[in-house]
Amino acid sequence: MKKTLAFILAVIIVSALVPTYLMVPTYAGEQENAMWIEPETIEFETATTSVGDRFNVTLWLWVTSDNMFSWQFKLFFDPTQLKATRAGYSNGSYSEWAMYRTGGGTGAVTPSIEEDYVLFTESCTGDNYVPAGVKARLAWVEFEIVAAPPFGGSLESMLDIDNPSTWVMNPDMSYIPIVKEGASYSYVWSAPPSPRLAVDPSYVEFDPYTDAVGKEFDENIVIEGLSAAWFLKNASTHLAYDSSLIEVVSVTFGPAWDVATDYSVTDGDIYLYGEASTPPSGDVILATVRFRVIFQDTAPPRTAGDYDASPLDLYDYHLYAETLEITTAPEVDGEVRIYCRVALPIPYLEVSSITLGAEELARGEFNITVSLKNLDCHWYVVGIQFRLTYPADLIEPVALYEGPFFQEFAAMQPGSMGTFMTYYFEDTAEYGPSIVYGEIIYPNATGWWHEPFPEGEGVIAIITFVPKIMLTQENITGSLDIVWQGAIGLDSLETQNPVYVTLDTPINGTYTLLPAFVGRMIDLYGGAINAGYGAEIFPEPYGGQGPNAPMDLVLPQSEVHLYAKVTYNFWPVQNKTVCFEVLKPDGSTYLKLTAATDSDGIASVVFRMPWPCNDPESLFGEWTVVATCSLADEVIMDTMTFHYDYAIHIWKVVTDRFNYNHGDTVTITIEYGSYAMQEYPVLITAIIQDELGVSVGIATANFNISGAQYCTYKNGSLTLEIVNIPKWAFAGKAIIHVNAFDKEPAEGGIGWCPEATAEICIQPH
Repeated sequence: MKKTLAFILAVIIVSALVPTYLMVPTYAGEQENAMWIEPETIEFETATTSVGDRFNVTLWLWVTSDNMFSWQFKLFFDPTQLKATRAGYSNGSYSEWAMYRTGGGTGAVTPSIEEDYVLFTESCTGDNYVPAGVKARLAWVEFEIVAAPPFGGSLESMLDIDNPSTWVMNPDMSYIPIVKEGASYSYVWSAPPSPRLAVDPSYVEFDPYTDAVGKEFDENIVIEGLSAAWFLKNASTHLAYDSSLIEVVSVTFGPAWDVATDYSVTDGDIYLYGEASTPPSGDVILATVRFRVIFQDTAPPRTAGDYDASPLDLYDYHLYAETLEITTAPEVDGEVRIYCRVALPIPYLEVSSITLGAEELARGEFNITVSLKNLDCHWYVVGIQFRLTYPADLIEPVALYEGPFFQEFAAMQPGSMGTFMTYYFEDTAEYGPSIVYGEIIYPNATGWWHEPFPEGEGVIAIITFVPKIMLTQENITGSLDIVWQGAIGLDSLETQNPVYVTLDTPINGTYTLLPAFVGRMIDLYGGAINAGYGAEIFPEPYGGQGPNAPMDLVLPQSEVHLYAKVTYNFWPVQNKTVCFEVLKPDGSTYLKLTAATDSDGIASVVFRMPWPCNDPESLFGEWTVVATCSLADEVIMDTMTFHYDYAIHIWKVVTDRFNYNHGDTVTITIEYGSYAMQEYPVLITAIIQDELGVSVGIATANFNISGAQYCTYKNGSLTLEIVNIPKWAFAGKAIIHVNAFDKEPAEGGIGWCPEATAEICIQPH
């Protein structure tokens, strides 16, 4: 009674667990006490299904008459039409049927897949079983279609499980009578999708930095998407190309064409023919044509970025089945593009080397530069980047400054918004300690670059390091290596597409530390505020860093800051009195000051440059600063000079002629000069006032001044035009007033120097 009750409860529990959709028959012929295949009818057409496609069937079981212990099926199929590729339980490692067992494990096995059948089985273990009334999936089987139906016909076969090897056993190991229902398979011919001929690859390119002449490349002529149901017998096509650019080296037919092949090559045309005994399918290579480049033009004389292109055009092609010509989709033609070889020198990056002795070490920091060299303007370079490694045990980077090279060219490009620079100090697993740098010239507001483009050579980055080791008894060296680099240029002035510019192998630098025990040292350096465009300490080398080194320009009435660093073998000496004396150009003393060194060994003083009421320009010229200190009974001294002057001088203003009529354009040439080594902005204005003081025209120009050599003016000139002297201007003598400002006075600008003038005459007729 207890066993019967337990069995009834198990059936109730299992029945409750069976999903509703499993309890509903899926087709009309389904019966209780049956094993069957779903879907019952498997139908395909060649229009939507191809040889090589795959499908699945599912084996089901439903027994209501008895409890079940195990099952097995042997599924036969026609191997000339189908191939069994995989099989598996419906619930992964066991079937859905086994989910309803009363306990224990399952006797799972690996399916046996043979040429014409699949054999699969499963059982409960011990005294366990699957209760009667359970309907569930047993397994799935995957098939691959291996044959196409005959042209206009069909293929039919059965998936058959009605054989003695298909059975269900009860816990007493007796066979349970069941109905065994298979499935029907049919594959009917209907017009498959149209194949197409294609050139693959459809695009081949030879870049402007490669000598393409003599280079060979392959082009496959492919029948794409060919269904086996087309029963293709032969295929032919013509391929047109430009015989002035490329020539045919060889033709190799694909393996499908085993009956006959033929080809012929005439001027700019290839004819290809292949015939097959077995209908091919899929993406079928008709032939592989090997070409060779025979011509590549150069730039110059042509513009960099120009190219010649050979079409690879398929035409007059035919695909034949036994009784008809196969309709094809539009072909995919190809193109070979051969860029004009840029006959230009290859630019390269160069890292400066540095050797530090006693004098250099006294400054506490040093610079190395990275320069771009051998650059031709026809590369149209607008960007540069690199990664620099350095000996991290010897030196450490503390700052990086943009070099002047790209800045100078950006200033000359009309409308350019200048340059953008970015950098990172990194320590990566791949490179170790390194510096990443990138710089680009901005285009104008419309995104367009204009000439002139960078050319020649110049510094693109200035990197400041400090030594980690100061004292040594022998030479120490380390490498400054560019381990990665890149340059961006434009393909041409007309299209301005970004392209990579080839860079030659960089010239790397070295860092060398010489033996040095320097003893007593004093280093005098400084800076000037210069109307907000200077600094308390000018960056090296503009601040006088180093023994007897000069300092950059000081402007009228500017506040000047002086510093002196006192060290012994590079170690700062604290609380020492330093004397500062400032001498005017005539050698007379302007002031004498003292200051004590701080914990870093640095003493500092501040003063302002004089600007007397009478003849203040008489003080212009080279001033001298002397710093002295007594260190352990020995006087140490450093001197520094600087120029006191205007930021800019306007030397001369001339016009293209003296007499002008109303409506004429006045062309004004302005010559100027500056002692400034660092950069200052300049706004030049030219205004015409007629004889009665009326302003009748104005022209302006913005630029930067910099780059002077110490003690030498850097001179330049510019031309402005005041267009169309108005009719209402008073005739007679007119004055052209030329001034130099830092920016518009309305924006808080100041004048850099006294005004310069020139006279013209406005005629009364």
